[in-house]
Amino acid sequence: MTGRVIIVTGASSGLGYETARYLCEGGNDVILACRDEEKATRAIEKIKQQNPNALATYMHVCLQFDIRINQNGTAARGLLLTPRYYLSTYGRRAFSYAGPSAWNSLPEHLRAPDLTLNSFRHLLKTFLFT
Repeated sequence: MTGRVIIVTGASSGLGYETARYLCEGGNDVILACRDEEKATRAIEKIKQQNPNALATYMHVCLQFDIRINQNGTAARGLLLTPRYYLSTYGRRAFSYAGPSAWNSLPEHLRAPDLTLNSFRHLLKTFLFT
């Protein structure tokens, strides 16, 4: 794989970092999706020391779950927090807003934490195409 845009989660250390480094060496535009900006910045600097031509950038990921109260007074679980400011309508910054917004717009039964991948896939197809 070369010349692709690839998002790597947990790329500030460990397996995620090694994956991001390897993909940068292959000529890909790698987005390091991390919770901690300082760790991500250090990882990017380390990647660029080894490969000055690396295309590595940081994207903030907030996987903190939120509980909100619906209009009827019941709690909606499994919602992702969205950034306070919607900075862009396209590109990398838009994903940090659009991703959680799309997730939060799904019905609650699709956001259940106990779903398996196959169950989620089936329910999502049913929801989208019926």
